[in-house]
Amino acid sequence: MAFGGTNYTGIPALIRLGLVWRRISRDMRASPGYRGHFIWYRFPFTFGNFSLWDTRGDMMAFAQGPGHRAAARWMVSPGVARASFIRLLRADDAGHSIGEWRAEGDGDAWRNAVLPFSARLAGEEAS
Repeated sequence: MAFGGTNYTGIPALIRLGLVWRRISRDMRASPGYRGHFIWYRFPFTFGNFSLWDTRGDMMAFAQGPGHRAAARWMVSPGVARASFIRLLRADDAGHSIGEWRAEGDGDAWRNAVLPFSARLAGEEAS
């Protein structure tokens, strides 16, 4: 999954974004592994995208394609954007994915942690 957003400089950049987005959206929908996307907006000039893919490889193949590279080059050119961010997230087969932290192989044991200040003893279940 990819999540990102860009704060554009104003109306001229947003007009150009409309043209760029049309091409990127078409390419993205035709890409192998594409599952869907959602657009988000924050007043006055911030737009973002949340996209879902079958695999990270599918997502990266699209991101490294010529259409996406051209759009990224345009976005980082002077006078287009003030700020931008992107996060690439993954869902692993087991555990809980929040960044790099995971509950490895111990299922829900992380929910019942016995801490030094806990009233429970090791092996007791939370009530």
